[in-house]
Amino acid sequence: MLKLKSIGINRIADLQFYDPVDALPAYKAIAQLHAFGAVDDLGQLTREGRFMASLPCDPRYAAAIHDAVARGCALQVAKIAAMVEIGWPFLPNATDAEKAPFAVVQGDHMAFLNVFISFEKNNMSSRWCPKYGLNYAVLEKANRLYESIVARLKSGSPEFSSKKQDGKDHVAIRKSILIG
Repeated sequence: MLKLKSIGINRIADLQFYDPVDALPAYKAIAQLHAFGAVDDLGQLTREGRFMASLPCDPRYAAAIHDAVARGCALQVAKIAAMVEIGWPFLPNATDAEKAPFAVVQGDHMAFLNVFISFEKNNMSSRWCPKYGLNYAVLEKANRLYESIVARLKSGSPEFSSKKQDGKDHVAIRKSILIG
């Protein structure tokens, strides 16, 4: 719905479909966008909504990234968003022992961040991945998506460019994820 609004389609009823569209999911999507601050009380796209629509990820994660900019953890939240968007990073036959170095009590989002950071620290090596049961192709796709998100942040968010994004505050990261 966010992408439709960003290209000027404000009413889904105005679109021609072969089969009738159930209005309830569309109303729920608009309510969710309103909660994210992407649309105003009239359902019109806000400045924040236009920025979120420009990010190549689900609106929930776009809202989390938008929030993370102010908290100084946008890069970390973008890594999490990229990992979630692309999919499960572990090979189907990965053992619990292979996954263990990334596990944290804070949950899967933070574990995904650990996977991404470890992948970066190991020069995004395809040779490093099998040792931990990781799917190199998935991590490469996640990295490309992350780079695309960061490029959009650099070009479209003055606050991102002016605020230090060290992302050392894991509570801030988790708070931003909860926004979405």
